[in-house]
Amino acid sequence: FTVEEYFTLVAMSQEKREYSHGHIYAMSGGSYHHSKISGNAFALLLRTDCEASNSDLLVKATEADYFYPDASLVCGEPILVKKQGVDALTNPTLIVEVLSPSTKDFDVSDKFDAYQQIPSFREYLLIFQDKARVQQHFKDDNGWWTRIDIIGLGSQVHLRSVNGTLNMKDLYKYVVFETE
Repeated sequence: FTVEEYFTLVAMSQEKREYSHGHIYAMSGGSYHHSKISGNAFALLLRTDCEASNSDLLVKATEADYFYPDASLVCGEPILVKKQGVDALTNPTLIVEVLSPSTKDFDVSDKFDAYQQIPSFREYLLIFQDKARVQQHFKDDNGWWTRIDIIGLGSQVHLRSVNGTLNMKDLYKYVVFETE
């Protein structure tokens, strides 16, 4: 599919669809945990000095990649492109993805690769649903990406791209993990 065909479909439909290199992917409904975690992440990002958006805002990663992250943050003036009435953010600073079994591998690899093409993109949070764990990737002043794993409900995620801290217990509020 072309980008134009993708935007025609998105503009005519209530369903979310992502686009990557000519392929259109329907976004399925998330689990209860996914809903709670992504909502908590968005609410916590609202406390920063930057502008937070939930999963309803499309992000343009490249000319061939358009995604609906679970949450995003833009510091400074948002820059949007509009195609067929659909807005897409082009300058996110921080992006959050809550990992689902069906999309985990894509979120960790190809999607992250695409997001790294955005000049303003500085931080990526991958949040696990089945345990209290966040994989944090951040870009330093030299352009190098570093990964930190934050584990446990007593831990905190220190945001590197903005002035903020996410308490893991707040991020996982209302989430009950299955015990072994």
